[in-house]
Amino acid sequence: MNRSGMMVKLVSFMLLSATLFRGNAVAISLKNIDVGVFKFRLDLRVADEVDYAKLDLIFLEFSELKEIIVFDGLTITNAGQTFVATKTDIDFPAAAVFLTNGVSDWIKVLIAKTPMSKSIKGTEPYLLLGDYTGNSGIDLAGLVIESIELQITYTDFETGFDPDQGSFTDIEVDGEVTIITGPIPIIMFAEAYGSTVSDYNYSIISDADGDGDVDGFDLSIFSESYGALGGSD
Repeated sequence: MNRSGMMVKLVSFMLLSATLFRGNAVAISLKNIDVGVFKFRLDLRVADEVDYAKLDLIFLEFSELKEIIVFDGLTITNAGQTFVATKTDIDFPAAAVFLTNGVSDWIKVLIAKTPMSKSIKGTEPYLLLGDYTGNSGIDLAGLVIESIELQITYTDFETGFDPDQGSFTDIEVDGEVTIITGPIPIIMFAEAYGSTVSDYNYSIISDADGDGDVDGFDLSIFSESYGALGGSD
């Protein structure tokens, strides 16, 4: 079985085994919602009554031997919290390389309240481009990563009491991760020469020959002033 076939089977198994249900609600999930944007939901039950949890965003090599922690131990208390990693952050350059190296790696979100934790992960092709197969691209190769944003969209800290175990809190944290990229260079070129870019199609081709290296990208620009402009490396 080739690497891409193995990746698809692993992702399918991971999502199936990590998805839990409480009533009709999905308790743990990851879903792509746009290019470079995905949302997550994590539930966790902890002892005692608490009003916060810790959250990590981690990038993992496919082999899981190396990791890059983008956000480490964020304190989550309420919806509306937004966290941004930029070029001034120490781990950002390594994270940007990870997102553009043309290799199908993992993205992991973890929620914790000592001593309990729960996490879920998905591959870059699915979370960044919405395609398990990798046919739509592997990652954001060819683009410049400007920032990484994590926004908390919903929180719930529901306390309760169990006669056998005492007080507990059911925690739910929902959020979105957005990878902010810079302008595509040829678009800047077209605009600099006074053309109005009305529509464009950007097709990422990463590791097309299976050698583990980024092979390049194709870019087509349709300009109102100049007609079609095209580029390829």
